[in-house]
Amino acid sequence: MVGLETNEGLEGMGLGPDKETKKFFKLLEDAQRELYPNCKTFTALSFTTHLLHIKVLGGWTDTSFDMLVELLRKAFPVRETLPKSFAEAKKFNEALGFSYEKIDACPKD
Repeated sequence: MVGLETNEGLEGMGLGPDKETKKFFKLLEDAQRELYPNCKTFTALSFTTHLLHIKVLGGWTDTSFDMLVELLRKAFPVRETLPKSFAEAKKFNEALGFSYEKIDACPKD
């Protein structure tokens, strides 16, 4: 018998959640997960979104963002709620449907 508790094998039969649904449930989980125990100010998702917003407004490079996140991961008591890099944090935005296309307004100066 297929493991119904874990939906193991059901996805291949078209009965389990598809890839997009799994991403959505992960997003909901991150939206409810506290940044660290007893944190009432931020969830994992809201903190990451705030960091990305500050990066854009401040004109930070991807490297400077990675350096800050590395420092925060060392300082926070629960590290798994923080992204490991800009690339990982960017996945939150993509899951939320936020994306952008960089347009060179003056390709020939």
